[in-house]
Amino acid sequence: MSVWASSSEFSPRSSPNWPRAIRPGIAAGVYNSLRTLGGSAAGAVFAVLLAGFTASGSLSSSIGGYITIWSVCAGAFIISALALAFMRMPRLTDSSARKAHS
Repeated sequence: MSVWASSSEFSPRSSPNWPRAIRPGIAAGVYNSLRTLGGSAAGAVFAVLLAGFTASGSLSSSIGGYITIWSVCAGAFIISALALAFMRMPRLTDSSARKAHS
């Protein structure tokens, strides 16, 4: 076996064959990367919104910019809560409950 892993060893098709110890680390890395990406995108959107409410020659945004940002956040919260309320959840059967607890 060579020291260098071939590209086929780490392709998405071979991921079910990875050792169980590697999978949580990969999941944590993907989660943290996406969380950072989402925070960066939200920060950029909010910066553009605040810049749109800044008067020329001023160094700060008006209160309308902050109210707009809070409104966007409130709207996103309401949409997320509604989506979560109507999301279909799988039902546990007796056999799946036994598998989950064993």
